[in-house]
Amino acid sequence: MTGILAGPAAGLIARAHDFRTMILVASGEACLAAIVLVLGSLSQNHHRSA
Repeated sequence: MTGILAGPAAGLIARAHDFRTMILVASGEACLAAIVLVLGSLSQNHHRSA
């Protein structure tokens, strides 16, 4: 689902602003996704050890 929405969203951001803004938004989303994955992994490990 994300792949279907990512292309048009990137196009709209690039058209509304510029390519640099689109790269910054994509980088921010990637960082946020990595944080969510790490926190989920830590939470899952904590529940297993209890």
